[in-house]
Amino acid sequence: MDKELCAFTAYSDARQEINILSHIQHTNVVSLFGVLLQPLSLVLAFAPQGSLQGTVDAYSASGCKLSLICIQQILVQISQALSYLHTENIIFRDLKADNVLVWSLPAPHSSQAVQIVDVKLADFGVSRTGQSFQSYCNFSRRQQTSPLSVCLSVSSPRPVGCQRQRRYPRLHGSGNH
Repeated sequence: MDKELCAFTAYSDARQEINILSHIQHTNVVSLFGVLLQPLSLVLAFAPQGSLQGTVDAYSASGCKLSLICIQQILVQISQALSYLHTENIIFRDLKADNVLVWSLPAPHSSQAVQIVDVKLADFGVSRTGQSFQSYCNFSRRQQTSPLSVCLSVSSPRPVGCQRQRRYPRLHGSGNH
């Protein structure tokens, strides 16, 4: 794949992410503190425990599973973030454990009675806003399908052969870039 095309795609993702993060604020969405131009870098809030994927992998490696209460709290917080984004006409199109950052989760084998959970959504590079959000909603109504089936049928806007690899560093401390 052409290096210039991949660089342009990475630049477009970064620009989209900056545009979205600079206009939103929610407890369960990562905060943007600043942007460095050389090299292009986003300065995001530090996630002390990294990504949810890393946390799940650590639990698995230790032979533990997240408690049902933790899983429920994670799902509620992600749902609250998505609901907020939808009220702001933003479609978050890259929901996966790598894009959920962890501020607080009980450690594996923890015997804490109170299990504090704090997670936030990150990586808005392929998210869509405004008119594109309304287009999805209108398409959904016209086709009489659920928004979920519409989202599942929409593919990423990247050119074929250009793997999504972040070409700009992220400074959120998740350890998973």
